[in-house]
Amino acid sequence: MTISQTLVTNQGNEHNEKPLLVSASGDFSTVKTIQYKNRFLYSKYNPFRTIVSLIQATSFLENSIIVVCSPCLWYGLPELMKKLPASCKVIAIQDDPALYSIATQCLPQEYKDSITLCSTENLLALDDYIRTIVQTGQYKRAVRIDFSAGVQLNAPLYTALFSGIQEITASFWMNRITLVKMGRLFSKNIFQNLSAMDKGTLLSQVCNTIHKPILVCGAGESLDDTPSELIAQCFVLAVDAALIALLQRNIHVDAVVSLESQYVIQKAYIGVESFQDDILLFADIASRPSVVHSMQNKTIWFASEFSQAQFLSNLKNSHIIDEFIPPLGSVGLAATLIAIKLRQTQEIPVFVTGLDFSYTLGKTHAKGTPAHAARLFSAQKCVPVENYAASFAPGVFSVASKSHKPMMTSKSMKSYADSFARFFHHVPNLYDIGKSGVPLHIPFIQNDTAEHIIKSCANSQTQDVDNTLIAQEKSLNGIERKEKIAGFYENEKKALQTIKDLLIHGESSSKRDAGISLDTQLKRLLSEREYLFLHFPDGYALSTELSFLKRVRAEIDFFLKQIP
Repeated sequence: MTISQTLVTNQGNEHNEKPLLVSASGDFSTVKTIQYKNRFLYSKYNPFRTIVSLIQATSFLENSIIVVCSPCLWYGLPELMKKLPASCKVIAIQDDPALYSIATQCLPQEYKDSITLCSTENLLALDDYIRTIVQTGQYKRAVRIDFSAGVQLNAPLYTALFSGIQEITASFWMNRITLVKMGRLFSKNIFQNLSAMDKGTLLSQVCNTIHKPILVCGAGESLDDTPSELIAQCFVLAVDAALIALLQRNIHVDAVVSLESQYVIQKAYIGVESFQDDILLFADIASRPSVVHSMQNKTIWFASEFSQAQFLSNLKNSHIIDEFIPPLGSVGLAATLIAIKLRQTQEIPVFVTGLDFSYTLGKTHAKGTPAHAARLFSAQKCVPVENYAASFAPGVFSVASKSHKPMMTSKSMKSYADSFARFFHHVPNLYDIGKSGVPLHIPFIQNDTAEHIIKSCANSQTQDVDNTLIAQEKSLNGIERKEKIAGFYENEKKALQTIKDLLIHGESSSKRDAGISLDTQLKRLLSEREYLFLHFPDGYALSTELSFLKRVRAEIDFFLKQIP
């Protein structure tokens, strides 16, 4: 079918209107433009001028994703391709089916192999494609360029799509920065925590077990404004930094969530033993192992998928863990997700407090938290208890709170608040009762309203909560999991020793598989053990370059020591 057959005359009904191919005016009478939905998608007088001028005025850096919006007749494409560095990738998006058909037919043959044209009929496929190319590590930014006025037919959609592409790209590199700094520690903690997992329970096994309202307690200053009487009526799920502050107020804490991998979090558990010894610990498999050892009670394990790595998938395939939760980054978000999973039905309310993701001038945390205690210990004549320096640190800025009062936050804390809104804004019966902090985009209610909801929930209860059931009746056979963990350790130990021998002796290694090349054998072994290189700056892709393999060789001995 030709373009002229596709583009028919508008019959006057906008819903049935088809794009009309018309000739431009004057000197460009031999050039076509498109009339569609009562507008011209290119200038009638010079269809090339706008897009060519835009391309000439735009700087294109290397390793960029060029997002071409509404390409239609592809005017300006030769100029764009000539100007682009070879390391750039061009993705064209057209939302209107009729215009998408035109763009498909008009794409010059010489560019069909180098340009990906996407429709918006299957946004999931577009999302998967963007994530796939970004995860290669070749692209560092996204640049938008509008090829026609067809963008104006659905401007919000194009804006949202481009923002999504930018977010996917930025998230990949932010995650890479995190993995470079923390990836080795995450993997080390997993190896050490595995030996204790046979004594605990998996999160998937305790879902839908709580019959009473659940309160998630963060360490923000709004925790100070939450009445103890209200807290006592709920199943209390505390983040680690809020644990000791609650215990010092004689509040019974049912469970605590541990997500932090670094040594600094151990301060949150100092003195916990002297208060109560029946606290359940929800621990990430990459969290600090010493925290698990210090909490002598039942541990409920969950796993954050901090990377789409095969060695993490192997843990799931071996049935050592059942599922992954998203890499939320914040223990407050993880605690909220756990609370939602724990409640028996969606009718059970979940409240959050202390998840402020901001602070007032001089006050960063609730009273009694480790951060507040540290200020008390260090206070002297020239160093006040109030932490004013935090409000003037680099990257800190002011933001309006729920009560429209100014509070201080940072880019990372604000991103956690945005993530909270994105993950939980649609969750039924999830309420914010913290009086301070940035809006979380869930219903904000006063204490008296929360009391009313709790009483209504209590009146409908037919069964009391026995927290010990969580750690007893739902527990998997410890011997069965212990055998699986032992098998995982043995398999990894054998593989690491094989890789080590291959790297030392090469073709003369006794571990050589003669049926394949040395590079292929190494790739097969390393592709399932990303923990050896995930934290390398270039660790987003496996390489058999000598410099890469030398660094891998140095990591093997370290991880062999983590296997008991």
